[in-house]
Amino acid sequence: RLRGDEVMTEAMQDQIGIWIYRRQGTGAWEGYRGPRSGPPDPFAADTRAPDVAPYRTSRGYTAQGQVLVGDDLRIDVEYEVVDIGSLRQAGDSLQPRDRGRTASDAWIADTAARLDPALLLPSPTADRGAPIVGPDQVIESGNGRAQAIQRAYDRFPDRAAAYRAQIEDAGFAVPEGVERPVLVARRTTELDDTAREQLVVNAQDSGVARMTASERARVGRRALPADQLASLQPGVRQTDARTRGFARAFADTFPRSERNAFIDADGRLSTDGIRQIQDSLFARAWDAPDIIARAIEGELGE
Repeated sequence: RLRGDEVMTEAMQDQIGIWIYRRQGTGAWEGYRGPRSGPPDPFAADTRAPDVAPYRTSRGYTAQGQVLVGDDLRIDVEYEVVDIGSLRQAGDSLQPRDRGRTASDAWIADTAARLDPALLLPSPTADRGAPIVGPDQVIESGNGRAQAIQRAYDRFPDRAAAYRAQIEDAGFAVPEGVERPVLVARRTTELDDTAREQLVVNAQDSGVARMTASERARVGRRALPADQLASLQPGVRQTDARTRGFARAFADTFPRSERNAFIDADGRLSTDGIRQIQDSLFARAWDAPDIIARAIEGELGE
C-alpha cells in the first residue's frame, strides 16, 4: 500500500522487509551482500561471478517451521499437542465450507473410519497435515480434519489410538491431562482480520489444477458402462427419488472431493450433480473430444 512519497526511514524499511518476508520467505534476499558505495570491482576477490542462467525466479522457498497457504503466502507455525476439546470450529467469514451439508458429514464419517495418522503430521502446505490454529484456538484450516479426528475418538478407538501413537512416535509429547490429543500448527505470524479471512480461503487450494468441464465429462463417461446405463430411466427427472440409486452409483466413481459438489444440503442431487450426469451422458454418446469440448464448454455453434 505504498503511495510513492514515503521516506525510507528505518521503521519503513522494517515494514517493507516484514512484508517481503511474509510473502517470499528468506529466499527473497538470497545472494544479497549489502550496500556498496560504488560499482563492484569485477576483478576483486569477493565479487560474485555473474549468473549463467538468463532468468531467476524471485519467490522464496517454504522454510522449516513454515506452512505455504495457497500460492504464495507463507506463515510461521509452531507445532504443539492440545486437547481436541479446546479447539473452536471456525464460523462465519472464517469458514468458506458448509460443514452442515450431508455430503460434508459423509466425508467426515468416511475419513474418521479410515483415519490415516501419517497424513495428519506436519505438512508444508495448509490443505493437509495438522490443522492450523490461530492464537484464539479457532481452526483456520483443517476444520474437516479436526472433526474427523474427533469422530475417531468417539467411534473408532483403534484409529484414535493409532493417531495418538503416531503423534508420540513423531517426537511430540502429550501434555499431562490431555485425554484426546491432537497435533496442531499454531500460527505465530500476525495477521489482521482481512488477511486472516484471505488465509482461510487460500487454504482450500490443493495446488492441483482442477479438471475442465469436458475433462470431467470424459471421466464421467467411464462411470457409465452398459449395466449402469440400463438402470437409467428416460423421461424421469434426475432429482426424482427413483433415480437416486443411479445417481449414487455415478457419484461413487468420482473422488470424494468432487462428490461433495454433487449433493445439496438436503442430501439430494445438486445442480452441479445434474449437470455432471448430463455432460457425462453426452460424452458417452459422442466419442469425439472436439465435439465434447465445444458442446460442454459453450463453444458449439461459434
